[in-house]
Order: sequence, then C-alpha cells, then structure tokens
Amino acid sequence: VRRRLVQVQRRIAEYESEMDERGKKGPAYIESLLQESTALEEELLDLEDPPLPDPAIEELEAFLAEEDSDGEEASESDDEQDYMPQNYNRKYRGVVTLRQSLAESLNVPTVKLAHLIGVDSVIDMARRLGIRGNLPFELSLALGSCEVTPFEMAHAFNTIAAGGVCSRPHLITRVKDKANHVLYRHKPSAKVVVPPHICADMHRMLRSAVTHGTGRSATKGWPAVAAAGKTGTSDNYRDAWFAGYTPSLTCVVWVGRDDNTSLPGSGSVLAAPLWARFMRAAQGSGLPTEKGTSKRKGKQRWRSLSGVE
Repeated sequence: VRRRLVQVQRRIAEYESEMDERGKKGPAYIESLLQESTALEEELLDLEDPPLPDPAIEELEAFLAEEDSDGEEASESDDEQDYMPQNYNRKYRGVVTLRQSLAESLNVPTVKLAHLIGVDSVIDMARRLGIRGNLPFELSLALGSCEVTPFEMAHAFNTIAAGGVCSRPHLITRVKDKANHVLYRHKPSAKVVVPPHICADMHRMLRSAVTHGTGRSATKGWPAVAAAGKTGTSDNYRDAWFAGYTPSLTCVVWVGRDDNTSLPGSGSVLAAPLWARFMRAAQGSGLPTEKGTSKRKGKQRWRSLSGVE
C-alpha cells in the first residue's frame, strides 16, 4: 500500500512526501516532487484572471442555498445515454440539502447538481482551483472520474481555505550560498479566482463533513480543531482520499496500491486517520521550523520548512 501526503502551509510553502508500504520515501520521491511542482507552476503562470461573476459562478450561487433531491437516478442527456449513479450505501433519502449531500457523500444529488448547472461549469470551477489534468465532459466527473494528483487537490483545497485567493505554489522559499548571501528568494503572488462568499459556503459544507459526516474520523480525539475537509473513495476501493485544512494548513492524503487492486477500506477508514495524525503533529510543532535538514550529493543540502523527514 502506498500513502501519499501533500501539505500546504497557507501562502508560504508546499511540502510533499511519498512513502512505500514501510513508511519510507520512495526512490523517485525528489524527482516526482519537482516534476509535479514545476508542471503545476507553469500551468498557473499561463492562467488569465477569470472574469467575475460569470455564468458558472452565478449558476453555482443559485444552487448553494437550494435543496436537492436524492432520487435513484439522473440522466445524461447530452449523448442520449442513461447514467444511473448509486449512493455508497445504496440507500436514498428523498429531499436533502447540498450540505447534507456533501457531508454524507451522497452520489445521486451530486450528479444531479452537475446536470443542472452543466458539466462545463464543473470543469470551469476545477480549472479555477488549479486542476490541470484531463477532465472528461460527462456527469461522472462530479464523482471524480478523472486523474488528479494529491498536489493538485491540495492546491484546490488551499484556494477554498484562503477564501478564493489562489497563491501560486512553490517548493523553494530561498537559496543561500556558503556566506549566507541570498541568491534567490521566492516572490509570492496571489489572485482571486473564486468569490469569497462562494468559498464561505463551501467551507460550511466541508466543515459539516468532519463534524457529523463521513470525515468524522479526521477529528476524532481532536474535537476542538477548526478543520474542514472531504473523504473520497473510488470504485472497488482502489483509492482512498482525505483532503482538508485548518486555518493555517492544508493537507491531502491519498492511499492506494501500485497494481490498482482494492484496499481494505474507504477514505474515512484509511486516509482520514492518517490526515489527523499528521495534522496534530504538524500543528503542534509550530510550523515552519528549521528542523528537517537532509544531506544530498556532495555539499548540496535541502531543507524542509515543515521539519518532516
């Protein structure tokens, strides 16, 4: 089982850790980390400031306060094929609010919402939040039928946590020479990509997921924390996710197997407890620290802002 964790300290730095089944870093850790960071930064450099408001935002605003039906099917009329999603527990509750739908991971109302506002609006919002991969134009996209990296997911949740402000991710804060002269210093940049009131509504729903929804295990034994987040479980238990944040830190945990076979549990069982363990340790350590210094080839060194090795 492989576990992947991405931590984002709000508007300051990113740190990603990839571990194998023994809990140690995989051999391609540094290379994959830099590749993902570079690709995501290049993607964000090319983004233009989106006009606000626009139809996608207006449509989302119209539904955030509405109730949605938790029926047993939703049709995908664009290609004249029937798409019939089912809820995780195969139970249906009739009319539910969007907050209940997200907190309890109800598939049917989620797909119905995507159908009502349009898949193009779903894709538009994903792009705003920093998702750069291929997004299929189909209703199942609302349930995660696409490849997304933990790094992208962390960036998206961090933007929500920051009230719609997108801060370009970076790995290196500064570079110094032997004489302690600063050779490079990162210059942060940020822009509003989603209206703050939309993110405030999203925060309230994500908060419900950890207080009385499928993400309760993320705050078990830690009830006072102001956390918000969401679990995720793919078909046949092949992937387990938890993405969440506190006022100062965003963290995403993914659990899966190299051979893509089933896991022994869901996101709430496998990923959320790992998220809780890491976040308790990280928040208690007073990030950032200078603790995580590691030696590499020759005289080169790299330092983790989080102190996590």
